[in-house]
Amino acid sequence: MEEGPAAPDSALRFEAVAAGYARHRPGYPRPFLGSLLSLAGIEPGSGAEVVDLGCGTGISSRALAALGLRVTGVDPGGAMLAEARAAGGGPRYATGTAEASGLPDRCCDLVTAAQCFHWFDPAAALREIRRLLRPGGRCAVFWNHRRAGAPAMDAYEDLLRRRCPEYGELFGGARVHALDLLRSLHPPPDGAEASLDHEDLLDRSSFLGRVRSASYVARGVEDREGFERELLAVFDAHEREGRVPWSMRAEGLVFRP
Repeated sequence: MEEGPAAPDSALRFEAVAAGYARHRPGYPRPFLGSLLSLAGIEPGSGAEVVDLGCGTGISSRALAALGLRVTGVDPGGAMLAEARAAGGGPRYATGTAEASGLPDRCCDLVTAAQCFHWFDPAAALREIRRLLRPGGRCAVFWNHRRAGAPAMDAYEDLLRRRCPEYGELFGGARVHALDLLRSLHPPPDGAEASLDHEDLLDRSSFLGRVRSASYVARGVEDREGFERELLAVFDAHEREGRVPWSMRAEGLVFRP
């Protein structure tokens, strides 16, 4: 179970930020995850089997295990999985990819992919998801997006687009988001959606840590000194009593692949 295919380039990009990712990345509100489970026909506490693809440091895997599910997290990144295992919380973990998990056929009732489907080969990943699911099983893909219109988030978005060329390449307007692709493949009634606005209040250290945990910041900022100077200015302009709201919308799609 510990062996698996070599990590793809999209996974290796996170290895250098694994510790910061584990410490600073946001989680998912329990009511939001409950809504996804309801759409998938799964009861919290049921012990249903879940495979969490692209689990990274285990943020989503632990949250699902806390809802009484039996979770196997799958990720190609050794450093990310080391952080996941160190955190405990109930899941077991395996080395593999979304396209080749290494898990048995029909081993789960639900496949999840949190904050990661945009790194997958969509066709190959959907084939693998179909192989993993038992009859009647569902897939839930979900993300935390920074909420447009929130002043601090808009200022940070502007900074990324000016100072981080890789961010524009990955998330520019010409790039169709994976959620939009999946919506087009699985419109209602095949696909059902859930969303919930939420926010974290971050002090200076946590704000900087969250930004630095993004792979495109770690890899794609050319003028590091200038970026950090402007980043601190964003914090200072929007902090209240030493904290800045990191405003998000959790969005997810549940479908039968």
